[in-house]
Amino acid sequence: MLTALQAHLQDEELPMALRARLHKAQLQIDSAQLDRLADQLAIRLTLHYQHSHPILICRKRQGLVLTGMLLRRLGFVLSIAELQQDLSIQSEMSLEGRIVMLLDGQYEEAKGRDAVTAMLEQQQVQQVVRIAVLERSTDQPMADDSLVPPQQLAGAGAVPLGCGFELDGVGANLPDLYFV
Repeated sequence: MLTALQAHLQDEELPMALRARLHKAQLQIDSAQLDRLADQLAIRLTLHYQHSHPILICRKRQGLVLTGMLLRRLGFVLSIAELQQDLSIQSEMSLEGRIVMLLDGQYEEAKGRDAVTAMLEQQQVQQVVRIAVLERSTDQPMADDSLVPPQQLAGAGAVPLGCGFELDGVGANLPDLYFV
């Protein structure tokens, strides 16, 4: 049986250069381990936020897989809002005074310099909790919590692939996490 990555590699519609880059992908974390990490993250989030009725917002496409993983695991009341391309929020409820869980693949700016976080704080949310698939820094974390902690990552400068991350528009649906 072919793995999802092997199936991508056999797709003759992909340009050769892209197939060559995909061929170099190194498995970092398999889907079973990602599921265990998602269970652990959901437990941490439940312990902290189960009585606060938070609003969950997926910030970028990279956060879609994480959002899906958490929605199946978080057994407490929460709301979902949608982040529009113009950075406005589409929500049935006011954000004022609410805890917002902002999900993304990885954060590249410190919390105070992030435009989305700043916009949410202008809407007088109680707290913005930044949750990422990957956290690369142990010294100065960009996220408040992450699915994959930095201790489990090798290849700090490598490009992630799978688990929501794509390479030239391909591979976001790979169930495992690779570095290219």
